[in-house]
Amino acid sequence: MKLFRRLYRIANKNAQFVFLTNEHFILNHQEYKMDYIGIIIKTASPNYTNIVRTFTKFCHENSYQKITH
Repeated sequence: MKLFRRLYRIANKNAQFVFLTNEHFILNHQEYKMDYIGIIIKTASPNYTNIVRTFTKFCHENSYQKITH
C-alpha cells in the first residue's frame, strides 16, 4: 500500500492521470486478507470511461465486504 500511496502522490500532482484503488471498497481493513489493487489511468485515454467503470465494478465484486476466515 505504501507504493500505491507514493504513486498516487505522483499521479495527483499531474492532472493528466487518475489513480484508483480498491481501498474504498474494503469495509474492515484489519480483517481484509486479499490483495490491494490499483491502477493509474491517463485521463485523455480513449477508453478512460470504460476502464474506470470496469475497474470499479471489479473492485465492488471482489473487494467489498470480502473477508477470508
